[in-house]
Amino acid sequence: MDMYRDPKEVEQELLEERLRRAQLDDYPAPKWLDPTYNENKKELPAWQHRRILAREGRYRALYNNALKS
Repeated sequence: MDMYRDPKEVEQELLEERLRRAQLDDYPAPKWLDPTYNENKKELPAWQHRRILAREGRYRALYNNALKS
């Protein structure tokens, strides 16, 4: 759970992932918005589940990569 981790550490991992993906010519978004949809629908609060499906929050940068211009 990222909420208990150091925010700087999480941001560093996301930056490394974005830079790694920026090297690819065409990195497709995953086919499924939420591979664990059924589990998350039951266990997560509604607002958090909506954020996953909308690809919002800190992981949004993985799919809207501004570095890949």
